[in-house]
Amino acid sequence: MKPSFSHKYWVLIMSLCCLAVACQRVQSSGESINKADLETETAHFDEVYHRVLKPRCADGPCHGGSFEPSFTSISSAYYTLVYHPPIKNDLSQTYRYRVLPYSIDSSLLMTRIQECCFNDTMDQMPLLMTPLNSQEIDIIGSWITNGAQDWNGQTPSLPNE
Repeated sequence: MKPSFSHKYWVLIMSLCCLAVACQRVQSSGESINKADLETETAHFDEVYHRVLKPRCADGPCHGGSFEPSFTSISSAYYTLVYHPPIKNDLSQTYRYRVLPYSIDSSLLMTRIQECCFNDTMDQMPLLMTPLNSQEIDIIGSWITNGAQDWNGQTPSLPNE
């Protein structure tokens, strides 16, 4: 005896429902999934470079190769940020590096993109342009918090000093 046409659809619908339930993320009753967290939790330097630094910072006289940090290529951007001493620090000389892996609080880059005026009104980056939006800042923050890996996923090591 052949299954009826409606029986085939019923089996198909039930199979799809089971598949949908099996593929859902398990979460506790009090936990909610924040879409922004999912988008930024795996930020890597290629994403930081192509989504933020290159389109927002690499053009023009600022970081287009005229002076450091240079964002003209992904490698020059990386190597002039991570474990690289800043040219312009705050008045207390708080920051040792532009980017200190695993520490957004000790990374000058985070301060420069989030705050204005730690020395003067020309401190917030991008300079004289629309500030980075929260998603762009989160991408950079996630990358730093997760070790500031390079575009190949390699974690940097502290340079010889």
